[in-house]
Amino acid sequence: MLIGLFFVLRYTDHSNSTIVEELVKADTAKVDQIVIHPPKGAPVITLLKKTGKWWVKSSNEQHQADRRKMKGILFDLTSLKPESVVATSKKQWKKYQLTDSLATRIQVIEGGKVKSDILLGKFSYLPAKNQKPNPYQRRPQGEMISYVRTYGNANVYSVDGMIKMNFGANPDNYRDKTFVKMDKNTITKVDFTYPGAKPFSLQKDKQYWKIDHEPADSMTVVRYLRYLSRTTASKIVHRFDKTKNPQIGKISIERENNKPVELMAYAIDSAQYVIHSSLNDDTYFDGNSGKLYSRFFVDKNYFLKKNKVTKKEK
Repeated sequence: MLIGLFFVLRYTDHSNSTIVEELVKADTAKVDQIVIHPPKGAPVITLLKKTGKWWVKSSNEQHQADRRKMKGILFDLTSLKPESVVATSKKQWKKYQLTDSLATRIQVIEGGKVKSDILLGKFSYLPAKNQKPNPYQRRPQGEMISYVRTYGNANVYSVDGMIKMNFGANPDNYRDKTFVKMDKNTITKVDFTYPGAKPFSLQKDKQYWKIDHEPADSMTVVRYLRYLSRTTASKIVHRFDKTKNPQIGKISIERENNKPVELMAYAIDSAQYVIHSSLNDDTYFDGNSGKLYSRFFVDKNYFLKKNKVTKKEK
């Protein structure tokens, strides 16, 4: 009797619990809009693609998006594959944080047409099945599972990973936080200007670097050029008005066959700084976060041989 019941349940086709092959059907090359509806009424975030560039729009503000972040988002969405059906009733949505108020809703759009509409719920950790492995083998690892459903469908699917972590409610999560980025081999000169102090320059003379005609410490120059080649900030300063805060430093970087890049520093008070780059013109960053102000805005002695780190970099 029990064996017969098992076979009936195992091999009967339950149309409402069939696993779909993919949750997001979209051509990443054609996707030009992703609309994110965070839970609990947080402002909607729209990711827009215009003339080959991605932008972040929220609360009447629009800024350039992080290109690598967008590439990762598109890959994660189109790679989303359901592993199993864990629920088939609306009554179970709350358990998986998939009600309209608890879930994060993602709409993927191509040319004004919604191609996919999914909701992301909670994620949980599933421990490894074999908790007592062979003592001579590596301890088995558990896995992270997320719960997802498509809009208008009652089924709840489990998927591998923590996809919801990529879709936070803060628009800053999607913005381009590049402070400076360039080919360090093209840099020929770096000018430093500070109010009330004599300007100085770090300049390349054939294969050597000099600081106002004095030999510069080669290791220090290598480290500084590495900072200039690529540095990403972590904290954005909103609604900063540079006209109300004194500029306390300016760095001009000259490059071969390219426009100069300017880095500016502003003081909020004696210990709080805001930094800005002409490469990311509409964004201001917290200069204290990651010690970016002290990393870039150094004094002349920083580059001279046999000198220790200056007070600015401590």
